[in-house]
Amino acid sequence: MRYLRSDGRVAIRRPRPADEAEFVAAARRSRDLRHPWLSAPDDTQLYAAYLRKIRRRDSSGFLFCDRESGEIAGYANISGIVWGALRGGYLGYAAFHPYAGTGHASAGCAW
Repeated sequence: MRYLRSDGRVAIRRPRPADEAEFVAAARRSRDLRHPWLSAPDDTQLYAAYLRKIRRRDSSGFLFCDRESGEIAGYANISGIVWGALRGGYLGYAAFHPYAGTGHASAGCAW
């Protein structure tokens, strides 16, 4: 697996179509962690729409993965990206069960 960045236990990479089943399953089992603040793509159509969205110029998405198992531990999105002199955007992130509270998302966001 090619990671954009990694440390001893956490790695970050871009989401792929091949991640659909794992991501959707993780989002479904973790609904209670995010409700009512965040709604992760938890079906195949929503995941496909998510991939289209994060490939636009004003959005980006990343997965936090556990290095030992390779499992998706969480994800982050940057939306409303502004290019040029301002260079800004909005960061949103979430962890999936059983990785909530383990520091995977915090480590991924710190990069």
